[in-house]
Amino acid sequence: MPYLNNVDEFYVDVSKAGGVHLKIDDIIEVLKTIKKKGIDIYVMHLDDKAYIKKITKGEFFL
Repeated sequence: MPYLNNVDEFYVDVSKAGGVHLKIDDIIEVLKTIKKKGIDIYVMHLDDKAYIKKITKGEFFL
């Protein structure tokens, strides 16, 4: 992901079901890889906050 060089924050729309926003189950490993680069991840537009909080285990900002 060359566009993420020299950034501190990454904001992404995720959802439990997918559709318009990225399905959290499909994208979580990519987000973890981004976080390992020292980038803070902010997940937004949550359709099921409890589920997303559970699956991300507090690794990202909600």
